[in-house]
Amino acid sequence: MFLGGIYAYQYYLAFVTITTFVVLIPLVSWFLFLILLGEYQRMRRLGKFLIGVEEFINLHFSTEVLIWELYLKKEKLHMRYPYFASLILLIFISFISQCLGVIMLDNSQISKITFGISIVIFHICFPSYIVNYLLKKV
Repeated sequence: MFLGGIYAYQYYLAFVTITTFVVLIPLVSWFLFLILLGEYQRMRRLGKFLIGVEEFINLHFSTEVLIWELYLKKEKLHMRYPYFASLILLIFISFISQCLGVIMLDNSQISKITFGISIVIFHICFPSYIVNYLLKKV
């Protein structure tokens, strides 16, 4: 998509360029962002369920037969970094794409600055709200 937007910019197809950088690429990035958050939430719920299953089995056999999820919970070794690294990458792609779209606008500096500030505020507030909201639900 980036290359399509740059190609359109070279041939003065402003509508296609702006639509690609300001709308399409960020929408795809945010769509993937929400899918990844859903997968992260699902894996956390699964881990909590497996802890209950392990506790039940260990109680049934009167010894520690299964300890993997219990160990991860006790040591706080849940793998957040792969999920959050992917989320940060998607936010960064969306942010850079919209910044390129703003740079390619033919409007005045005031409208570019206004649009740029709104992009920065959106990319800071929305992801933090969504992540906090979804992590509280688990």
